[in-house]
Order: sequence, then structure tokens, then C-alpha cells
Amino acid sequence: MQRISVRDIRLENMQAVFQEIALSGHTSKREIAEATGLSLVTVGKIVSALCRAGILTKVQTGSTAPGRPAERFAFQHSAAIPIFDLSCRTFRFSLYTATGERIDEVCYRFSSDPQFCNAAFIRFLQRTLQFLKANYPRLRILGVGVIVPGVYEKATDRIFSTMIPELSEIKPLQNIEKIFKTGNIIVDNAARLSAESLFRTVEGKEDKTLCCLTVNDSVECAVAERGHFLTGASKLAGRLGDLPHGSLGTLSDYIAGAVDAVDIEEPLLALLQIAALAYDPEVLFLLSSRFRFPQEMKERLAARFAASFVWRGAPPRLAIYNTDLAERQQSLCLRILDAWFLLHIAKRA
Repeated sequence: MQRISVRDIRLENMQAVFQEIALSGHTSKREIAEATGLSLVTVGKIVSALCRAGILTKVQTGSTAPGRPAERFAFQHSAAIPIFDLSCRTFRFSLYTATGERIDEVCYRFSSDPQFCNAAFIRFLQRTLQFLKANYPRLRILGVGVIVPGVYEKATDRIFSTMIPELSEIKPLQNIEKIFKTGNIIVDNAARLSAESLFRTVEGKEDKTLCCLTVNDSVECAVAERGHFLTGASKLAGRLGDLPHGSLGTLSDYIAGAVDAVDIEEPLLALLQIAALAYDPEVLFLLSSRFRFPQEMKERLAARFAASFVWRGAPPRLAIYNTDLAERQQSLCLRILDAWFLLHIAKRA
């Protein structure tokens, strides 16, 4: 059994306080102590360390109650997290506060013709940097997030995608490090991040198998079994979009040419049935930020899905959502904050 040192306990306590403030926005030492179970003395020392590091500041409460008002703390307004979402054919650059609130967003449409190359991505980064310098000159970058389609391999800094092959040569980590001059950069798969934020809301998730399908410019599947994501040989649990569908090729090919959600009802039903049979989840999520699912289509799809399981037993509980962009970006923000904490605060403990 691995020994737990005093330093490990201090790191765990500091991280608990850090996350409590990140999730609450601003709060008092007493509220932090009650939420974390730590003593007021311990919380006070940790909050002081975060203030000295320039990440926290005292805020005015405007209280008119008699007596001395309790000190409250919040993240510095100048501290922010840029998020690059490359998972669709329109690049999105979003700027978030340390508490996961979006400050600003800029969208860039890129060409999918053969002329698209690494230089186009670098121009996109340069335009982003110009936007930040013009609008947020005193910004303090805590870290950078990159959301990608397909599988990302850190060793080669490459994205492997079935539906946006133009992204395979852009090397996001290398280029973003050059521009932002930070080592706190997290690159992760869009479907995994979307699933992570949704799975967190499922009661008793540690005892369940959960599956999430995202259908945008690519079709991807993320599966968690008893609280742990399955990876598979290709670092994703399943490439269901690569399966054949009709005479047009794969399920991904069929969906790529669709304009409206109604046009893809049949391949969506096939995807849901395959995911249910392959992973036998208790809850199955279907997400899309590209297609808009009308309520009548959600109900019809759910009814057809349930009817297809008459001879197989009870189907998984199906949840269909029209968007997944904000949740996955906020999920990535929390990870970046944790990484920043370990880089800049924990090493002083």
C-alpha cells in the first residue's frame, strides 16, 4: 500500500478549497470550511496562499448587517482560460473566466478543400491572438484548452479523425505553445468531454454503464463503466460512424451530407441500436450541436428505439439533447484549473 505523506494531505486540502471556490464563484472562509469539512485555520492558510499567487482577490459584499462582514473571495477578473473548439468545420475560440463563465466567443469558418493545411490553422491562431491583444490586453492566461474530433495522440501531436481529415497535420499543442507560451495546455476529444459533463449528473454512476453519442461533423461514442471511461485499441471506445450504412458508404458519410435532423433519423436509430447492443448501458445519451432535434422527433425516435427492444428486454434510458458545446467547454475549464493549481500552487506546499 502506498504511504500517504503530510504533503499529500496538504495538497488534497488545497485542491478541495481551490475547486470549491471555482465552482461557487465567490465565497467566505466559513462557507468553504463547511463545504470541504476543513477547519477555518486550514482554509485561511490556503486562501492566503491563493491570494499571494494572484489567483484570488477579496470582493466587496455590500452587506448592511451589523458587525464586521465576513471576507469573501473570488477569482481575479484578469485571469481567464481560452478554449479552442476544433471539433466542427467552424472553429470556435471562447474565452472563459476561472469559474467557467464565457466572456467572449469568436467563430472562424475554414475551408474543407484540399488546400487546407497547417498554415490555415496558424493564421487562425494569429487572428485569435490579435483579437485578445485588441480586446483583452491585460489578460492573465491560466491555461489553454483544445477540443478536437477523433483521437488525439500526444506523442506525435496529431488528430486522427474520420470526417475532418484536414486536421491531421495541424499539431495543435506545438502551435498553441508557441503563441501562448504556457505548458498548461490540455487537448481532449469532444465526445469524451461532453460525456464527462453529462455522466457527472447521473445518480449512482459508479455502479452503471453509461454511453454517449455525439453527432456533429463527426460521429463519436464515449462509454464509461463504473465511473471509468473505456478506451479501446484506438483510444476511443467505439468508432460507430465507420460502420456501413446503405449504398452511400458509412453512417458518418450519410450524416455528413445531411442538412436537417429529420434527414438522419434512420442512421441515428441505427447508431442508438448499435451502441445499446455493443455496450448494454443503463443510460444512453444522444447529443448534437450541429442538428436541431424538434420535440416531436425526439419523442418519435425514443418510441422507435424502445420498440426495437421488445424481444431483447428493457432498453436503456434514452436522453436526447440539442447542444453540447457549453458543457464540454466548462468541463475542460475545471481540468485546466486543476492543472494550473498543481503547477503553480501545489509545488509550494
